[in-house]
Amino acid sequence: MQVYKSGMNVRMMNIYKSVFFICFSAISSFLLQSYSAGAVTTTTIHAGAWGTASNWSNGVPSSTDEAVINHVMDFTNVNMNINAGGIYTFNAGANGSSIPLALSMNSGSPGPVLNIYTNVSFAGGINLNAGTINVYNGALLTVTNQVNQAGTQINIEAGGYFSVTGNYLNNGGNIAVDGLLAITGNYNGQNAAAIVTGSGDITTTGSMKGINQSSIFGIINPDCGGPNCSGRNLCGRIASCLPASAVYCSTPVVLTGAVNNGTPTAYQWQTSSTNTEAGFANISGATNSTLSVSPSSTTYYRIKITVGGCTSLSPVSVVTISTCSKTWTGALSTSWHTDGNWSPSGRPTPRQDVVIPNVINKPVVSDTASARDIVVQSGSAVSITASGNLKVYGNFSNNGTLTTITGSTITFKGSAAQAVSGIPEVHDLSLDKEAGTVSLFSATSVKDAVNLYGGTLATNGYLTIDFNAGGNIAYHAEDAGNITGNVTGLRSIVGAKSHYISAPFAGVTTLQVAQTTPLYVSPYWKMYARNFTTQNWVAVTNTITAMPLGTGFSLSLPSPAPLSFTGTYNHTYTLTGQQYENYVSGKYIFIGNPYPSVIDWDNASGFTKTNVLGAIYYWNASNSVYASYASNIGTNGGTRYIAPMQAFLVSTTGAGGFSSISINNNARVTLQNPSFLRESPEDIIRITLQPENSDQKDETVIRFNEDASVDFDSDLDAYKLLNSGTTPSVYTALNNQTYSINSLESSSSVPSIPVCAKLPADGNYTLTFDIKNPALECILLDKKLGTENLISGPSYMFSGLKADDVNRFELQFRTAVTTAVVTAGATEGVKILSSTRGFVVQTNNNSSVTDIEILDVTGKTVLILADKNLSDSSTFIPLDLSEGAYLVKVMIDGKTYAQLISLLK
Repeated sequence: MQVYKSGMNVRMMNIYKSVFFICFSAISSFLLQSYSAGAVTTTTIHAGAWGTASNWSNGVPSSTDEAVINHVMDFTNVNMNINAGGIYTFNAGANGSSIPLALSMNSGSPGPVLNIYTNVSFAGGINLNAGTINVYNGALLTVTNQVNQAGTQINIEAGGYFSVTGNYLNNGGNIAVDGLLAITGNYNGQNAAAIVTGSGDITTTGSMKGINQSSIFGIINPDCGGPNCSGRNLCGRIASCLPASAVYCSTPVVLTGAVNNGTPTAYQWQTSSTNTEAGFANISGATNSTLSVSPSSTTYYRIKITVGGCTSLSPVSVVTISTCSKTWTGALSTSWHTDGNWSPSGRPTPRQDVVIPNVINKPVVSDTASARDIVVQSGSAVSITASGNLKVYGNFSNNGTLTTITGSTITFKGSAAQAVSGIPEVHDLSLDKEAGTVSLFSATSVKDAVNLYGGTLATNGYLTIDFNAGGNIAYHAEDAGNITGNVTGLRSIVGAKSHYISAPFAGVTTLQVAQTTPLYVSPYWKMYARNFTTQNWVAVTNTITAMPLGTGFSLSLPSPAPLSFTGTYNHTYTLTGQQYENYVSGKYIFIGNPYPSVIDWDNASGFTKTNVLGAIYYWNASNSVYASYASNIGTNGGTRYIAPMQAFLVSTTGAGGFSSISINNNARVTLQNPSFLRESPEDIIRITLQPENSDQKDETVIRFNEDASVDFDSDLDAYKLLNSGTTPSVYTALNNQTYSINSLESSSSVPSIPVCAKLPADGNYTLTFDIKNPALECILLDKKLGTENLISGPSYMFSGLKADDVNRFELQFRTAVTTAVVTAGATEGVKILSSTRGFVVQTNNNSSVTDIEILDVTGKTVLILADKNLSDSSTFIPLDLSEGAYLVKVMIDGKTYAQLISLLK
């Protein structure tokens, strides 16, 4: 109900209106005047006659003034008329005031107000035509005469009491009663504007009736003939709702409605969270005599029962909430989910607190489990398996041991504030709250994912994401949660090597780098940014340099150290890419993953790639080698997935305009640990170059794809970035371009392709070939040795010098064809051997005449030697052909023998 506790707001409204009317009267003062232009506020200064000016601070109040009565006044011969704008307030000092004559409240705007804070009585007639009467908690307004209400709003607070000795005629006034209106006489409501509402009661010693749609507590046209009627019992029978109060723990509370006589024809339950008349609403489908309730907070219920067309309303029943705590006993086993392991028996519910003492059987959560507050006592323990999800609706306090493994989850639920302490390590931490905050009060390290489905995680600086273990802050499009406070990301760094790094949180500076590893070790700086214009590395020489989200840095560590970055996290952050001039192809933009989670380069909805090529490049610190990735193919561990705190390179196209990369949350991978290496099913040749007795190696890939060409394909190819130090580099070259990933339409697109090897030192090396297509034969030409070798095994070993020409090797392709040709070899008695300017045929047969066919590596016949004489031991056959690999076929005694040779001049 609306209650005016002070007249100051109304008075200020009057003043504003007065100012408006005064200004307006400058134009037409003969039309309008302010009705309250002369209104004042006056207060009693001591007891005495009402009409004596000296008893008032500002003179005797008029009917439109604000009168504050703080004393018991003499009201002899006083008719109290309150007109528009008038506010009369009886405070505690006026207790016992008695007005022997009439009270009138007359129409106008704003309506008159009578505030009763104490005991006041009127003996004369009461005519209530407008305005508001407020009877406050602890006050008593007594009228010993008939009341005529026709427009006045009467508000009776809970604890307020309005007593009428005489009949009460309501011709159109609203009575909001949360206290009590007691009438010694009859009550009559005359029309639809005569309404009684509220959570209190109205009683009469006589009848209580209404006509023309008037109502009392929702009962239309009430008809209680008396004597002794109640607004809560208008049908001459009493409705009840039992129990009147109850406590809900885990078992639903059953409420029962009944009447003291008659057979009910209809029931309707109502509920309210405020216990005010306006707060009650029907419960859909609740039309039986009983109602089972499981409220989440204190809730009020009542029932409307209809008998013979008349509806009675019951008193209110209140259901409060209790935790009904459970204590773990482990009497039967270690299973959290076994009823007999708890006292009282039964698994905890979301409304129940849990205490876990130090007993022999410690609880194990292997399925979904719920509780409100959880206290793990000293010496005790809780374990959560990979299938376990512990849902916490209250506080979590662990003074013992908490064990979680990959796949296990702790989920915070509900809408209340929650405090968490004693969780040093957790795998999956989820917030799935309707509202409210989960606050951490001790250090917590997340090994898998933080899920922010709903609610706020207040870290208080205690949250660490362990990226080494696959920890991340997951993102889902439907997320409604967020994080406040600082978050730390942790990644262990391999020592004495360079790393491409980036900050996963806002507010990180180089000071945080310097706290775990030096920025300078004489005579070198260890941390660098990249200048796009010059494509040079620029040393970071102070500890105040900002590390903005999305910016890459190179960091060299002299020894192993954990890299720890702390800052703030925005769950809806989008990286808007910086623009770079795009007039030269092959200039590299250095970008950092801006999120504390893995991002997927191939997710088109997560990236806006403007004028950049399709490949990305990393520095693989574990092997001191550049890794590349393009369209589902990677070298040296390169993959589509970019780890948190990882920086990478992308290349401009050189097509003009500007190049940029923007990243949004759609790029993020919600899986905790996506596979780092993904092997493509495509037709590829993976070539690896590795020094003898060394783990350092490099890779290059030749891909056969129908969408590729012999030129650089922006979405399929990747440039080669040469390694440094003691790591070799292997790559292919075509049309003056070097490739780490070289895509061709087919093996017949080019007759051969150079395989370049940059050796860091003299020594022995191995080229390893992983050929996915078994029908493809490859011949490796070693130009330094002048040999051609059919790649029938996985590797080719050679000795090389640092000064060797990088273009030493060439790879030639042909498709294997199944024929009746026998490979020449010792077991067949025939050998075909390479030799300078020709080849040698060795045979154990007697001398014979034969035909010899020479084919190039594509299978094309280039020479036929007819009727050649072969001796019974070795025969040299000269050839006047270009250097290269050839297939020699010799026909002896109806058999054809074949062997690949390398022809050298």
